[in-house]
Formats: sequence, structure tokens, C-alpha cells
Amino acid sequence: MKLVCGISCLLIMLLAMITEPFADQAVDAAVVGDAKRGAARFSGSLPFAKGAAPCGACHALANRGVNGGKMAGDLGGLFTPDGADAIKDAVTAIETPVMKKMYTAHPLSDLEYADLAAFARQPGPEQQPTPGRSLPLAGMGAAGLFLIGFALYKRRIS
Repeated sequence: MKLVCGISCLLIMLLAMITEPFADQAVDAAVVGDAKRGAARFSGSLPFAKGAAPCGACHALANRGVNGGKMAGDLGGLFTPDGADAIKDAVTAIETPVMKKMYTAHPLSDLEYADLAAFARQPGPEQQPTPGRSLPLAGMGAAGLFLIGFALYKRRIS
């Protein structure tokens, strides 16, 4: 009987350890941002649900080649893969009168913040991997080795 209770306790603990990570994923899965929607929300082509002004109305995004408004600073430092999680904090804790009034009266939803964060996580033009020269060089090296091997083989036959 003690053995059965011990095994049951172990199985329950094992089951709890296995399912616990999935509980967090279910909560996070409810709000998944989309980078294309985030870009559209930034530029204003997809409006925010409660009527907030788009980011691009006042801000530029130089690291993405987006020439937005000139009223406020460039958001290139915030819209990076590392800065994506700070977007909501930056908007909600802002102290400038215009933004504070706008986003207090017209708050963004969690999905809208998630869209902007997904857009921020996308690599900008300077972060895109550039095609390397290794593939053509590898091909030329392989062809050279083949020719050397073929020449040595021909010499051996003669």
C-alpha cells in the first residue's frame, strides 16, 4: 500500500511538472502580435481601436527607413528586437503632455501593443543578413578539387 501511495505521489508530481509550462503558454497565446499589423498600426494605415494617433504621426523610425512625423524623437532605439518589450512601458509611463493626454484618453489594447512589439522584433534593413560569398567559393573549391582528382586519375591510367 505504501508503495502504491509513493508511486501515485511521484506520478502526480511528474504530471504537475510536465503541465505547468503549458499553463503559461495558454495565457501568452491569447495575445499574439503580428508584425505586419504592427507596421500598419505604426504608420496609421491600420487605426487603433480607440482612436489613438499612430506612432508615425509624430515619430520617425530611421532604422526601418520610415520617415514619420518630426514632432517627437526617432523611435529607432525602441523599435529593435531588444526594445520590443519596453514599448508598452514607454507609452504608459510617458510624461510628455501630448502623449499622456492622447494615450490616457485613447489607450491601446494588449493586442495593439503585441502587434507593435512583433513589428519591433522584426530585423530592420541594417539587421538583415547579407548573402555571403561562401557558397560560390565552396563551389569553385569543389570544382578545383574535382579537376585535380581527374588529372591525377588520368595520369595514373596513362
